[in-house]
Order: sequence, then structure tokens, then C-alpha cells
Amino acid sequence: MVKFIVTVPHIRCPFGVGKKSHLCDGYSGIAADAMMEVFKEYAPGSVLIEAQQPRSVVDMNRIQGYDMPERRALRQIVERRDDDVVVFDVHSFHKEANWPDKDIVLLDFVPSQQFTKDVIRYFNAQPHGPSMKMLEGTLENDIIREMAPPKTLTAVLVEYNEERSVSHTVETAKLFAIYAVKYFIK
Repeated sequence: MVKFIVTVPHIRCPFGVGKKSHLCDGYSGIAADAMMEVFKEYAPGSVLIEAQQPRSVVDMNRIQGYDMPERRALRQIVERRDDDVVVFDVHSFHKEANWPDKDIVLLDFVPSQQFTKDVIRYFNAQPHGPSMKMLEGTLENDIIREMAPPKTLTAVLVEYNEERSVSHTVETAKLFAIYAVKYFIK
């Protein structure tokens, strides 16, 4: 059985800071909730893990966040090994990013994982599907680094565009989640 884990490290904004600040990801919670709606239906036992502190206090997806309760909970789920696990680390970006024309940007290690290549290829071939881009690199994202295969089936950072409407983001997140369900639950 497959279990999806959705982490949302930058959901909390510091007091007095607007959601369009780099200090928090304004749409990450919206997208994560939409993804979880799909995952709960098709993969019972899927889990949402949200940071309880803003990244200005401690950043859950950096090495400094390794001992946070949220990261310990993630490790416990993966280490149980009672299910195959897929981790999506959900973020959002604003127009200052280098890819304002994209609905979703996936960040992956080099070499990138097959899921990342396949989902990008699939959606970019759809005439009305979400537009996507993949970035590869040595990611500073410690959640993805720690949870990368073979610990999990896949671990990918998913960025949603904050310049889109909320309803568009919800629809895009659900389409992404449905694809993931079809891909991993055969």
C-alpha cells in the first residue's frame, strides 16, 4: 500500500507579515489541503505535516529543522516501513521568481527521479493542463535530501504559483495529486 506524506514547512507567517512575503508561502496550505483531499480518498493513512513555527524561527526544511517535532514525525512514518511512502514538500512562489508563467515548479536532485520527469512530460503535453517546469540541483531542502529514495518511492519539492487564483491553485493541486495516485497506486 502507498501512503502520501505532504509536508508544508513555510505555512506559518511571522506576526504582522503578509502572505506575499518570502518569510512564508501564502498558497502552500491551500495547495496541500487540495492534494490531501485526493490522497485521503485513494490512499487512506496519508498524512499532512505542517510546520508549527514560521521559518524565521526555525526552517523545517533546512538542516537546522532536523530535530523539530514535525521532522521527527516524518522520520517515524517512513521508518515504520508498513507502507511505501511518497513525500511531497509543498511550497508556493510569487511573481519575483524566475518562472512566473508556470503553475507548478518541481525541484529535484540530480539525477532527477523518474516520477518528476514523467509528471512534467504528461502535463506539458496536455493542451489545458497545468504548465510545469523542473529545476534540478543539489537542493538545500533537507526534507527532500533526507527522504530521497531508497527511503521512499519518491521525494519532490512542489512549488505552486501564488499569482494564480485560489480556485486555479486548488484545481491544479488536485490534478497533480490525481496523477500521483495513478502513478504510484497501480
